[in-house]
Amino acid sequence: MDPVVVPLMLVAVFVVTLGVLTGVGQRRRGGGVGLCVLAAVCFPLAWAGWYVQDRHDAVA
Repeated sequence: MDPVVVPLMLVAVFVVTLGVLTGVGQRRRGGGVGLCVLAAVCFPLAWAGWYVQDRHDAVA
């Protein structure tokens, strides 16, 4: 197996895992199925939105 493929596969698994966990977290926060899928696909934006929604100060 090509030595580049294994690290790329590990990164892909990590990113998919973060997406799935973010979707589950959005569902627990009361989001519908569509919003959960969107949160899973755009998980960094979902995290930033949750941070602001939870009334933390935005980092400038």
